[in-house]
Amino acid sequence: MNFPVTIFTDNNISAAKRSLRKRLHQLFSSKWLLSNHESSRRIVRLEEPVSGCTPLQWLQLQSHPVKVYWSDRKHDFESAGIGFSDVVKSDDEEQHNLKLLGIKQKLGDVSGKAKYYGGMRFNSKTEIDEHWLPYGSCLFILPQFELYSDVSGTHLACNIIIEPGQQAFGKLQYILESLDKVQIDEETTAMQEGIAQFTRKDTPEKKQWFCIVDSVLDILKSGKAEKIVLGRSTLLLFDVVIKSVQLMERLKRIEPVAYHFYIQPEEGNAFIGASPECLYKRHGSFIQSEAVAGTCPRGMTLEDDRRLGEALLQSEKNHREHICVRNNLKSLLENCCQSLQIEDIKLLKQAKVQHLYSYVYGQLAESISDMDLLKLLHPTPAVGGLPRDRALQDIDKLEPFDRGWYAGPVGWIGHDMAEFAVGIRSALITGSTLRLFAGAGVVEGSKAQLEWDEMESKISAFMNALGKD
Repeated sequence: MNFPVTIFTDNNISAAKRSLRKRLHQLFSSKWLLSNHESSRRIVRLEEPVSGCTPLQWLQLQSHPVKVYWSDRKHDFESAGIGFSDVVKSDDEEQHNLKLLGIKQKLGDVSGKAKYYGGMRFNSKTEIDEHWLPYGSCLFILPQFELYSDVSGTHLACNIIIEPGQQAFGKLQYILESLDKVQIDEETTAMQEGIAQFTRKDTPEKKQWFCIVDSVLDILKSGKAEKIVLGRSTLLLFDVVIKSVQLMERLKRIEPVAYHFYIQPEEGNAFIGASPECLYKRHGSFIQSEAVAGTCPRGMTLEDDRRLGEALLQSEKNHREHICVRNNLKSLLENCCQSLQIEDIKLLKQAKVQHLYSYVYGQLAESISDMDLLKLLHPTPAVGGLPRDRALQDIDKLEPFDRGWYAGPVGWIGHDMAEFAVGIRSALITGSTLRLFAGAGVVEGSKAQLEWDEMESKISAFMNALGKD
């Protein structure tokens, strides 16, 4: 039987590494470990309380080529990780269920704070462009070291996988050498402020975008689809290598009301974002999700902001787009929930835009797993369209770029909990290149220019983080 074990100790930031080293020695010399590691595979997690450093500050100090970061929209949980104790990766959609099932088996049957962080491609059936190859079709990482904050405080954690028959001494030495390279300091490096010099190329360019929207409107008029979400890739080429963790920090400051994520599978390659949209959150059998569709800018004044929000609530086009997403989510969850509630439409206000928002929650049927939920809920009509299969076909045919992980599920899986955001308001960093992604839902009555302007609003937080107003 595989199961995680969490061991807590007490210490401050200056002694955290020393205390963790001591506990590692104790663990690998314990009779419990020596007597059990031959017959079972387990995740052991050691934790040390720390102070004086946030997870994102800590992540900026680390030189490890593998990094992950996650924070939820309400700031209840934040975690940064480096290295990997385990990696689950798939390059084929048919392997997804087996890979995700493998994560659940590794986490086992008892409670623990160990989590696998990662995500999946928007469409696993399409060909992968070269710049998305490090991510595969599906990638989840159990970090070797992790600094996280939740209601219990801030802790430095070490995740260890004990394999049957593994030599304890060799494993201990490897972990101790990795621990020596972990930096914990109350001071952070200087922030890389705005990166002014870059060239820009949109795919599709504006003229092509107008043609694509016209094609979609013809499809909608024929009755073959109700909604199709079109995306755009904006390529920014800089004259310096982008400091991606620092860009993540600036993005979080500019756009605080979001799910923030950062997945770096190798040096110089990171997928980052500040998404407004929860795909789902599960705690035991309780599930919460939301419909987010319909967008307008924020106002320059309180009165202007209120007026824009009221206009969004009254907009026939945006209301139709939102109801499309809301009704679809409701019908999907009704099939797998014992009970379900959906609240009235409200406004979700972010730094640069505001959305129509509906909160949904319920009690899952006993047999429903995270694999079932991901397959059921992704892609939502807010990032794909309706009917789903027809919309995916049209997106693949009409969009002149590979979405990769853009608009795919990004989040984490734990023993009895999971949380995923929709990977929108996101970007892919490769060295000195930044690819920004944005989309717009096309329904009957959509105007190409207005949808283009909406996408500009959606990348504005990134542009501000880069020092561009």
